[in-house]
Amino acid sequence: MLVVGCDAFGGSRITFSVHDERASLHVEPLGEARIRIQRGGERLELDLAREISGCSGPLFDQSVNETYEGGASFEKLDEAQAGPYTYLVLFASAPSNCNVQGQCGAATDSTLVWLKLNEDLKVAGKQAFALEDCRKGRSAKGDYPDGEQLQGKNLPWKDGVLWMEYEEESGNQAGVRRLIYDRNHPDAGFQISPNGSGE
Repeated sequence: MLVVGCDAFGGSRITFSVHDERASLHVEPLGEARIRIQRGGERLELDLAREISGCSGPLFDQSVNETYEGGASFEKLDEAQAGPYTYLVLFASAPSNCNVQGQCGAATDSTLVWLKLNEDLKVAGKQAFALEDCRKGRSAKGDYPDGEQLQGKNLPWKDGVLWMEYEEESGNQAGVRRLIYDRNHPDAGFQISPNGSGE
């Protein structure tokens, strides 16, 4: 398995060689679903609450009338350069429901976020896809222990390509599809292949 540029905030980082003279991006969480991206003297602050699945705010428990700290966590999965643009892929995790006693209150949603940034760190493109969305009946497939939360560092890369299968329920049926991201052609963003095929 190849883990590309994985940077769990506060943890270790595995770097992937990129043949470009630009310095790599630093990503800092600011709470809830906000992040700061910085390179040299340029910086960008983004609120990704509308892009990620799940609850990015405080959690609450109506049964005991208590509120808890919530918010999303982020992992930097990949950074690639092509032409004047830098492409950043993040993995976001957030509780599925702000109401811990509600539907999917104990579950966690997972979202991949793709950002296309110009040299001044302005957003030139943005894409997001939820690999796991409890209330929509979508779940990632793979060799993950039962009950273990999906993590960005465990996603399957091969030759710089992310292949991630997921299952989505529709009515009484469930179909398997595949998300593909090729860091060798980062401008294509996330591609969805139906029926789990696409090789």
